[in-house]
Amino acid sequence: MYSKVPAIMLLLLITSLLGMLNIALGKDLDAVIAEYIERVQQLEAKHVDTHSVVEKINEAVMAYEQGDYARASSILGEADSLLMELEKSSQQAYIFYTISKALSVAVLALTPLLVYIILPRAYVYLWFKTRRKWIVREY
Repeated sequence: MYSKVPAIMLLLLITSLLGMLNIALGKDLDAVIAEYIERVQQLEAKHVDTHSVVEKINEAVMAYEQGDYARASSILGEADSLLMELEKSSQQAYIFYTISKALSVAVLALTPLLVYIILPRAYVYLWFKTRRKWIVREY
């Protein structure tokens, strides 16, 4: 017959190793998520829409909290591929954003000048056009 002490010790050793593995995975996950969030913040500073990546990261965290580590790592892989695609197009999006802001400032700056020049001319043109059939009589 065997003693129950080695079996209990083996069980305690296995559970502590699983707990350490869970902690190690958690630290790795925390580091990966922190890196992804930093990349997302950099993209948001360039005015890139990162909504889909944030949803993927949130989904990965939820899967990790439920204990589905394989699913969490695959979702993080999808988030990484989305981040790489967004980082490739981020420069173009930033240039588009900058040009659109510059154009809107230019339009707003030119509006008073155009109103000052065009409005009196349009008024005079319309005034003459509506009164051109008038007949002036001498009294």
